[in-house]
Amino acid sequence: KAGIQAMAVCAQSMAMNLNITQTLKHSVRRPRPLVFAAGTPPERIYERDARLSFPSGHASTAFCMATSLSLALRTYEINPNTRKWITGSAFAMAGTTAVLRVVAGKHYPGDVLAGAALGTGIALLNHYIHVQR
Repeated sequence: KAGIQAMAVCAQSMAMNLNITQTLKHSVRRPRPLVFAAGTPPERIYERDARLSFPSGHASTAFCMATSLSLALRTYEINPNTRKWITGSAFAMAGTTAVLRVVAGKHYPGDVLAGAALGTGIALLNHYIHVQR
């Protein structure tokens, strides 16, 4: 039963993260780096998401999932070393996702840092609201 609750909290965190991230993106409307890059074709500058850079949705999703997973794994009887490897791998993948968004020119470093903080914060807050200690 505890495992089902943990996964439900994880799913709820992901849904909350998506809604809050998209609301922020459409409220802030920060241009992506490609808008200012020399040689960017006009059709790319005027794409629908060309002004939805802040916060990074990929980073917020990746860090929300990694945080939710690490918190959910506490409810399962898993070898502590295995749990550390799974959690470490999840955060390594989240960090890689964030870095690659900057390398690809889709986001500024602040966009991915804000996304990472947002996703992590939502997962932590939702977990501690629902899971009694």
